[in-house]
Amino acid sequence: MAKSEEFVTHMINRCQIDGRLALLVGPSSEAYDLMVGSYAEI
Repeated sequence: MAKSEEFVTHMINRCQIDGRLALLVGPSSEAYDLMVGSYAEI
């Protein structure tokens, strides 16, 4: 699975648990690391 796919899957799963998490993506979180990794693949 590509990092961009990992990121999208991770964010959908996390936001289904708690929508507030969409606002908490920041440095040192798994979501941030996946986002940066997917951007690097572009």
